Amino acid sequence: MVELLKMGGPVTWIQATFLFFAIVLIFERLLFFQTTRLNEADLLTGLANHLRKRGYAEAIHEARLASGPMGRVLHTIITRHHLERAELRGVAEDAVGLEIPRIENNLRGILTLVYLAPLSGMLGTVLGMMEVFIRINDGGGFVTQAKMAQGLFESLFTTAVGLGIAVGVYVCYTYLHGRARQVVNRLDAAAVNLVNVIVDARSYTDVLSIKEQKPVTSSKTSPKINEA
Repeated sequence: MVELLKMGGPVTWIQATFLFFAIVLIFERLLFFQTTRLNEADLLTGLANHLRKRGYAEAIHEARLASGPMGRVLHTIITRHHLERAELRGVAEDAVGLEIPRIENNLRGILTLVYLAPLSGMLGTVLGMMEVFIRINDGGGFVTQAKMAQGLFESLFTTAVGLGIAVGVYVCYTYLHGRARQVVNRLDAAAVNLVNVIVDARSYTDVLSIKEQKPVTSSKTSPKINEA
């Protein structure tokens, strides 16, 4: 491996650095998505049970215990349960919007490395061809096949390495970007469901309070009929 890096020239070391940073960023995102996995169906079911009983403190505590973006979004919504549906939907959208930069963190850096890798390969190609022409000029128009092959190998090797890094990293970027979109869609769906649960629970409690009111009995009594 070290011999290939030496044969490829200084540009190959730059490409190796790009590959190292790409691996670090990819593993960081994979670890993030793995640690933020959460069964939102069970969480929403538990929160709905608390909200139907007007147990807002219990629901807030349970949402706070949930880790990751899902817990933060649901916690933000529940703490503003007194708002109307339209205002609560706005709070939910803002909460999801604040989580998007965290979810898509480092994805732009990975995409930047995808662009830089083939460009560095083109740079190595140009430098390798320049070295070939310099050797030809220094030799008075003549150069040995070994020296020419070394320059051509350097130019072609950096191009191949750059394209290989770009293809591999771009595949990982596409996968991670899909995971990020999936997380955002799940956040949107969970936020909408929680807003509906809060508003429906509020309406359900109001209906029960009306039904529990005692009916007003009439104080009038029917007149007695005098018997003959």
